[in-house]
Amino acid sequence: MLKRLHQPLFLLAMLTALSGFLSSTAVRAAEPAGTIKVVTGSADILRGDEVIAAAPGAPVLAQDRLRTGPDGSVGITFKDDTRISSGPNSTVAIDKYAFDGTTHVGEMLISVLKGTFSMVSGMLVKHSPEAATIKTPTATIGVRGTEFAIEVD
Repeated sequence: MLKRLHQPLFLLAMLTALSGFLSSTAVRAAEPAGTIKVVTGSADILRGDEVIAAAPGAPVLAQDRLRTGPDGSVGITFKDDTRISSGPNSTVAIDKYAFDGTTHVGEMLISVLKGTFSMVSGMLVKHSPEAATIKTPTATIGVRGTEFAIEVD
């Protein structure tokens, strides 16, 4: 009889712990990787099935895509102070981004699908140069310097 009374309490405790873990994981997953600082012309954030007009101050998440129109450009500052920008008719995907502000450890994977792209690296690359990678349809760039620009046709 005593054993039966403890089973529901044990299950309740496990469900409560699991619920707390899942909600903290969801909060971390939705934490912004960076913020849009500058937009000119037409630019959108593609987040899953959502299309969000890019505007200064808007959060950018890992897994977002940034798309600019023929008159558009967008500039983003990430949590580690990395700055990227893309010009007209560009599509850039933030495939992965994680950064710990205390240890400066993390990782960044950005895909430049088309258009122009420039980057000024921040604390992530300064701490771990191998932690940032930029992919294009024909090449993968390991970021080791501090500033570069590329164009993808």
